[in-house]
Amino acid sequence: MIEQLNQILQGLIDRYSKCGTVYEGSVLTNAVPAKTSTRIRQLTLPAGTYVIAASTGYSKDISSVMTACSIYLEGTRTLCTVRGTMMGGGGDCVTTIQAFDEEVTLSQMAYQGSTETVTASVTEFKAVRIK
Repeated sequence: MIEQLNQILQGLIDRYSKCGTVYEGSVLTNAVPAKTSTRIRQLTLPAGTYVIAASTGYSKDISSVMTACSIYLEGTRTLCTVRGTMMGGGGDCVTTIQAFDEEVTLSQMAYQGSTETVTASVTEFKAVRIK
């Protein structure tokens, strides 16, 4: 009985010792072509529950241009999206809480509706394990 309780406690310690781990996405590209959803950062997460945040800013200030920032679960679906404009260089930011039963790969997708390729000059893509 004591050995079983020790195993349970050790399992809980192992599980919760991973909480608070921060994962940061790697940069794939900073060039976002006109009117094309582009994978700009990517990260792989082990099974667990996470707060995931993505933000995108641009090198141009075009107030009439629509932008979007999304978090995409590879091979499956978009988890969340936010739309904005490129006014002042943009500033789209999206956050979600997600639980995964197995290792997953996520992508930060950026879209901008101008007529030219624009540089994503400020990007962040991070996940913090909470469970």
